[in-house]
This record gives sequence, C-alpha cells and structure tokens, in this order.
Amino acid sequence: MKISLKYPRNLLGKPILSNTILKTKLNINIIQAKVEDSVGEYTIEIDDKDKDKFVDAIRKEGVLVEELKDNINLDREKCIDCGACVSLCPVTCLVVKNFEVSVEGDKCILCGKCVKACPFKALSIKKS
Repeated sequence: MKISLKYPRNLLGKPILSNTILKTKLNINIIQAKVEDSVGEYTIEIDDKDKDKFVDAIRKEGVLVEELKDNINLDREKCIDCGACVSLCPVTCLVVKNFEVSVEGDKCILCGKCVKACPFKALSIKKS
C-alpha cells in the first residue's frame, strides 16, 4: 500500500519518520521524498497489515497522512505510443512493450510527471 506523508514546516527538521520506524519496528520503503519551503512530503510503501499501526504512530507526531489509491489512466484513443512519458517515470510504471505504451499502475506514485509530459494529453490521474 502506498501512503503520502506531509510534514508541516515546523516538523521539517525533526527525525519523525526514523523515530516512528524505530518505535513501531515496521519496514517501509521510501518511494519519493520532496522538501519545499513550507512542507515536506514523502511517498512510502508499507505492507497492508502494518498500515494502521504505522499511520496511528506517525499521525501522533503531527504528520498528515493520506492513502494513495489513485492511479494513472491511459487513453488509448489519444496515445500514439511516442514514449515521451516513459523515460520520465521514476518508478517505471510506464513501459513500452511491442512498440506500445502500457501502464503498470500498482507501481505508480502519482508524481504526475508523465501527465505533464504527454503531448497528446493521453494520460491523467484517475480517482478511485
């Protein structure tokens, strides 16, 4: 399961994620991390069975948590299989097989890079 963690500015300098991992003794995979002036954001992956324990612990520290259930939608009528989106995907959820672009949605971290790169607007983030 993929989860978005958003840190308000006042929490950016604190080791909240590492402390939460140590306290809960749970394994997570950090897929994406981004820190800007007013917010820090991580996209992590965690086993479904561990989600509640981890989410409860990190919310107590003031981190905003959102489960990522959305996915990328590829409109085959608009797509010309140019591949402009493929090289930008940081987790290789967009691939070319037999000269055709396809989506492996379970890998997607919803960064939106592919959506912005598509010259034919064939990609969009679909909501669950």
